[in-house]
Amino acid sequence: MSSKRIPTLFFVLVTMLIVLWLPANHLRAEKDVAVVEATYVVNSVADPGDGTCNTTECTLREAIEAANASSGLDLIAFNIPGEGPHTIRPMTPLPPITDPAIIDGYTQPGASQNTNLTGQGLNTVLMIELEGSLTSADGLVFLLPDGWES
Repeated sequence: MSSKRIPTLFFVLVTMLIVLWLPANHLRAEKDVAVVEATYVVNSVADPGDGTCNTTECTLREAIEAANASSGLDLIAFNIPGEGPHTIRPMTPLPPITDPAIIDGYTQPGASQNTNLTGQGLNTVLMIELEGSLTSADGLVFLLPDGWES
C-alpha cells in the first residue's frame, strides 16, 4: 500500500460524507448502493479512550482502529451526548485509515447538510470539529492500495 497524505494539519471539519477507496465489490449491482458491514458510533470526544469502541465509550481513534480491523466497508457515525458543536482534539496522531470506511459527521444529532440552491449561500449545520492543536501531525491519513488515486 502507498500512503497518500492529506495535509490538513488537523484543521479538518469532519462534516462531509467521506468515502474512502470504495472498491466495486462493495456495491450492490441492482442499486449501486454501498453495503456497510459494520457501524461504529463515536460517543466521546476523549482521546485516546480505553482501547475499545463500545456503547460505554467510543472515541474517534477507537472507531478508526475498529474499522481498520474489520473487513469490508464500515461506517463511522457520531452520537456525542450534550449540546454541540463538539470538538475532538487528538493527543497524538490518529491511526491511518487502511480499510474502506465512511466517516459521516452529519450523523451527529443537530447536524444537517446544505439544502440551499447554488448561489443562495450555505445553511449547513456542523456539529463535529476535528482540531489538532495538541499534535503537529497530519489530520487524517488515508492509505490507498497501489494504483489508486486520491
